[in-house]
Amino acid sequence: MNEKDTPKTPRSERLPAPLKKLYFKFIGTRLGGLVYQAYRCLADEGLRRFLYKVARKLKVKLAPTIKIAPKSLSFSSFLRYARLLGSKVFLAKQIKSYDSPTGRKILFISHELDLTGAPIVLRNFAMSALRQGDLPVFLSPNTGKLAKSVVKNDIPLIVYPGAYKTDFIKVFAPLFDLIVVNTIVGAPVINSLAGTKTPVLWWIHEAEHSYHDGLLNQLPADQPGNVNIYCVGDYAARVLQKHRPAYRPGQLLYHTLDAAPSENASPLFQKDQRVTFGLVGTMQKRKGADVLADAIMLLPEETLKKSRFLFIGKAIDTDVMKKIEAACAKYPKAVEYLGEVSNEKLMATYPNLDCLLCPSRDDPMPCSITEALLLSIPTICSENTGYAKIVKETGCGSIYQNDDPALLAQQIQRFAENTDQLASAHTLARKTYEQYFSQEVFDANSQKAIADTLAHTQAKTGRTVSVVIPTYNAGEDAAILLGWLRRQTGLDDLQIIVVDSGSTDNTVQIAKDFGCKIIEISNEVFSHSYARNLGAEAATGEYLLFMTQDAVPSSEKWLATMLDAVQACGASAASCREIPKPDCDLFGRITCYGHNSYIGILDGDRLTQRPANWDNKTVRSDAQLNDVACLIERRVFAQYGYRGNYAEDLDLGLRLLQDCHRLLLMSSAPVIHSHTRAAAYHFKRAIADAILLNEMLPRAFAKNISAQETLDQIGTIALMIFLSIRSLSKVQTEGLHPKKLKRLLWKHYKSAERSAKHLTKESVLKQLNTPWACSDGGMTQVLTDLLAVTDNIRFNASRFYYISAFTANLASDYFLQQNTLPSAQELCQMHVNRMGQALGLLCGEYTITAENENDEFVQLIKKYTQGV
Repeated sequence: MNEKDTPKTPRSERLPAPLKKLYFKFIGTRLGGLVYQAYRCLADEGLRRFLYKVARKLKVKLAPTIKIAPKSLSFSSFLRYARLLGSKVFLAKQIKSYDSPTGRKILFISHELDLTGAPIVLRNFAMSALRQGDLPVFLSPNTGKLAKSVVKNDIPLIVYPGAYKTDFIKVFAPLFDLIVVNTIVGAPVINSLAGTKTPVLWWIHEAEHSYHDGLLNQLPADQPGNVNIYCVGDYAARVLQKHRPAYRPGQLLYHTLDAAPSENASPLFQKDQRVTFGLVGTMQKRKGADVLADAIMLLPEETLKKSRFLFIGKAIDTDVMKKIEAACAKYPKAVEYLGEVSNEKLMATYPNLDCLLCPSRDDPMPCSITEALLLSIPTICSENTGYAKIVKETGCGSIYQNDDPALLAQQIQRFAENTDQLASAHTLARKTYEQYFSQEVFDANSQKAIADTLAHTQAKTGRTVSVVIPTYNAGEDAAILLGWLRRQTGLDDLQIIVVDSGSTDNTVQIAKDFGCKIIEISNEVFSHSYARNLGAEAATGEYLLFMTQDAVPSSEKWLATMLDAVQACGASAASCREIPKPDCDLFGRITCYGHNSYIGILDGDRLTQRPANWDNKTVRSDAQLNDVACLIERRVFAQYGYRGNYAEDLDLGLRLLQDCHRLLLMSSAPVIHSHTRAAAYHFKRAIADAILLNEMLPRAFAKNISAQETLDQIGTIALMIFLSIRSLSKVQTEGLHPKKLKRLLWKHYKSAERSAKHLTKESVLKQLNTPWACSDGGMTQVLTDLLAVTDNIRFNASRFYYISAFTANLASDYFLQQNTLPSAQELCQMHVNRMGQALGLLCGEYTITAENENDEFVQLIKKYTQGV
């Protein structure tokens, strides 16, 4: 008895008791039908999908997301969340059975389920896996006509619209032994799975036209360690590597199911004595239909009389169609346009062709050629298809170059004039299919690709790190850092490389005592980039960790936490939040807090990637690697290295971000590091920062300001800060609420502004030479030198925000967050240090935009940057 003869279970027998009672009450009515439909929806698709359907009917909006946090990973929970998220699930019982340990579980992910090439060959891949004893699941965000075929072949299917937009796949990835992602459109899934322990096989089919900017920005810059990439032929691989040269693709050709034409379908035309050529595909420029039309116009009359040309496919491009119509009009007996036809009718038509023409300008592995070879039809194709190499090797046809209609016409003429060789050409065509595209060959190749991907991922799970530390008279700092590094846990191996630049203390001996590899260079050749690059060359670990000699890990699991996070999100490099040392001054503590706030890691980790709009403000925060602790894959660093002698870490971050690498800025693994510096140091450092930042991010300081305007602002800020700290030195901060302190600070600033309204150069210098309420940090001499280049200054408080944004707003936020307040002395010193930094930024900005770089003011500023 076949399936059609199997008696169906009555509707009423399939209902639970409460619904059965309701069904019988309203049987034969519309309500009874609705009861049954509701039951089937609940049974097949789950409660959430049922509620979505009801909500659509009632025009009610449901909550858009559900947090995915299963208590335990199982295929039952996988199904439950799929349904809760509104998925359609087919063959659910089969998925539940996958909780048993037998067979490899493989998730196949397709961006769509339409009857197009990529989804069809992925279905064939899943069928091949099923034949080999694997347990496949098909997942797609969009349904389509292929869905029925997937389920019909006993492959469970989940259609979840949010598959590419949520963490659903990543959360449940550990359930699967392998995940197969189809096409470059799957880049969001690759980014989500990058660095996890789940092996991923990324199968890429695309030609050049698919690599538009929006998609390119999503492609990871480098091939993630747990991902093996395969392309359908050398053409697709060449195109991929043009855009991502760091990828290392293998080759996995698809296969087309071997089948004879249906007896129920009739061919599009009847065969006659002429040699019949057919082009199958959409009529558009990429497919080269216009090239064929032009080639036909170049053929001699004798060839046209004994040939027939058929254009089969949907009309897309108007200009291309004009050329086809012109060829049809000029040679109505030889050229025909047959339009779009079903695949069933097309398969019935192939046997009536003598040669398939594929003049595509950009086509990785056209299915029409595979179908033709299956049915023993040879081909003439362009060199710009993935088939060109195969055709050349097997002799199942011929190729032509340069998208040249004349060269195509020559190949057509040669084929038409050698009809005695048609039989052998047909034989070679079928042999080519069997050699490259048969089910047996694909089963073997796909199983090897799976095995290689599993082995590749296992080889990439090593946890070896080489730490590179430039040192110079590090002394006790080196002993503390190296001691903490040797106590790190959760690693397979830790190599420590110390690059010492002529220390005169016991730094080198301390490094030897801790078993470090030591590289010694002279102090004269030292630069931040050179020392670190030299250390990296001697490294053996899979990852490099660059550190400064005065940094301290925050725990024994610190490095393992960084490594786990990098591998989990597929980042190429990472840096972490800094925690000030206990002896750090107030300015250093607030600066550290402000920097962490600026790059967005006060409350959690941030994964950054190339922004859609490359603007200075965004990339400045997103690219902020930091050599205090910078973890990076060694093979990635080998491609880039450090350059320059200052801000080499930010420069590296910008270049990685530009090339679409992902960077991780970590809050969860802080490093202890800070400095207490004098105000004059902050002044000099800020000048260098401004100049270098403008080189890395052109026009970061775009506004031109004159020397006099700059000096006016310098004098005004200096006087206002001096007046403010003189009054603030008398304030009792104990017991004040941070918000009240903020209001108090602004009150003092307003008072200082009123007193400074009528300043002169002499009045500013007089105040500066009056004893400060705290250490001036060398700023008295700096300001005296700066003001010496002008005869007079005028009041200009327009840039006072350089000070107040830090000293009042940011500082108050810090006090509130720390639940503490500074002493009056600390408050005054913070203002002086911030003044030094703000004035340095002003001077750096002037140097960048100054038209006359030889004036006295510019030369003075440059003198202050020497040695920073």
